[in-house]
Amino acid sequence: LELSPDGRARLATVTAPVLVLEGEADTPRPSLSWPTVLANTSVTVQRVPSAGRLVPEDAPAALASALQSWLT
Repeated sequence: LELSPDGRARLATVTAPVLVLEGEADTPRPSLSWPTVLANTSVTVQRVPSAGRLVPEDAPAALASALQSWLT
């Protein structure tokens, strides 16, 4: 995922808490730091084991568990 300058500017306006789920098998993006891009909010980043780019498809139970834990 590469963000345009406009995309980064728009994400900088987000103020709601954000959960980012990244699949462990997905290619890391060292240029993308979610806490930096979403600097105006609290960001939780979790790596999902056995998942690639499509976390909902690759690990639906892990997705549900992560969401449930984050929301409660």
